[in-house]
Amino acid sequence: MGTEFKTLREFFYPYNTKKTFVIPNYQRGYKWSVKTNDNEDSSVEYLLEKLIIASKSESRQQFFLQGVTVVENDDRIILIDGQQRTTTLYLLLWCLGRENISGDKNIDLDYSIRTKSKEYLSKLKDKNF
Repeated sequence: MGTEFKTLREFFYPYNTKKTFVIPNYQRGYKWSVKTNDNEDSSVEYLLEKLIIASKSESRQQFFLQGVTVVENDDRIILIDGQQRTTTLYLLLWCLGRENISGDKNIDLDYSIRTKSKEYLSKLKDKNF
């Protein structure tokens, strides 16, 4: 085992195969959009602001999103740490276009323990949603 750095493309679309990111039942619910106080950005706002700044940079310097700890099991990636960032990036990909999470780029988030979350995430792939 060792540290392996990956781009977002390599993380979400390795070898253009279907990937399922599994959120284990011991993970807390998705809370990144919650503000701790009015003078502070939520974690989602902070991440999006940093991504926008990095994308506009002429230096084309890499942008490090912090580590994600996973266990890979065939086409299933079990998220030990990093589910808040992974969920946020998944939703961002959907906002940029449904084709980023379906079709050839078929990726899923499996929130089996949280029925409402699982239902909502599956609806994101529905063209009528």
